[in-house]
Amino acid sequence: MTCCGPPPGVGAVSITGDDVDHLPEVRPAQAGATDVLGRPTTQPFGTIHGSFTLASTLGHDHASVTADALPADLSAAPFVPDALLGPCWPVVYAALGSVVEDGMPLIEGLLGAVHLDHTIDLHLTLHQLQEAAATTSPTINVTGWVAALEESSAGRVVDVRLELTDAGDGTVVALMRERFAIRGRASGNAVPSAPELAGGTGRETAPAARRILRRATVTAPADMTAFARVTGDFNPIHTSYNAARVAGMEAPLVHGMWLSATAQQVAASTAVDGSRHVLAGWTYVMTGPVELSDDVEITVERTGLVVGGGYVLEVVCRINGEVVSRGTAVTTPEPTAYVYPGQGHPGPRHGPGRDELLQGRTGDLGAGRCPHPRRAGLLRHQPGARQPH
Repeated sequence: MTCCGPPPGVGAVSITGDDVDHLPEVRPAQAGATDVLGRPTTQPFGTIHGSFTLASTLGHDHASVTADALPADLSAAPFVPDALLGPCWPVVYAALGSVVEDGMPLIEGLLGAVHLDHTIDLHLTLHQLQEAAATTSPTINVTGWVAALEESSAGRVVDVRLELTDAGDGTVVALMRERFAIRGRASGNAVPSAPELAGGTGRETAPAARRILRRATVTAPADMTAFARVTGDFNPIHTSYNAARVAGMEAPLVHGMWLSATAQQVAASTAVDGSRHVLAGWTYVMTGPVELSDDVEITVERTGLVVGGGYVLEVVCRINGEVVSRGTAVTTPEPTAYVYPGQGHPGPRHGPGRDELLQGRTGDLGAGRCPHPRRAGLLRHQPGARQPH
């Protein structure tokens, strides 16, 4: 759950294969600042600017150190939202370092920051990202800043915001929010405020009966070096026994973002029956540490429906029955075909697809309307990029 490691030094090669010829640029605060969506925002400590190549290997490399923990009956998703976080760590760390008050930096060392939660709101679909990585490998610009400081019993909470945009045409790729508690700087009694659920995408949702969709047990790595190399998170608390002992532990801890990504893989992977869930927004809250080689039970449960298609998911991670983290997500619908099988068939009105149909999963047909058999024998909805909200 601790913070990321430092960014690669000048002269090194980043995790996406970019030559590092400069560190992230820090620009002073500007009055009247707005975010990439035109909304007013606070940037009291200025903004941090970096970039990375959306490499064709990014999704595969990320899956190789997260999805390898999946059980045999689940096939890895080729790209999950958290694959985008690794290349952003240099900007995140520089943003944390930008907070200076009364001439003193807020964060004084890697072991002083605890990663509380992680939020990502995709503005392009995972399929679009995967296709772009495979064909054009665009450059992604990353802009980060500290939006707020919050006093809490866990420490001073630093709220880091990230915007990812296509360097070529300015298309918004994703918005992220990473919050950290700075230990030893506690001056409040309240628990940290809660982040937005399911990525804070703003999608309209509707309640639905809770239903467990998947349950899987994964085993955490016995060594976190491979994950550190792929994601660029070399915090020694995760990779060094000496650093762990300095922090009062016998062994390194598992990266919090390893379990976040693995939980995404449990939700997004393809089961033997062909079912899978395409994530569009994700919020992950860490409440307890995960040790090397721990067995973690991950439960994926549907808790609601997205109006127009998709699910609201809750993904809970437990060790020996104790919750150590909790994710919430919204998904986009898979292509769905409704075939008129003949007069007298009950159809989805009484079948297993009833909830999805009533919430408009057929997309172009609208909520609650069945395909008219004389107008269409086969109707298909192909979900694309998210619509503005």
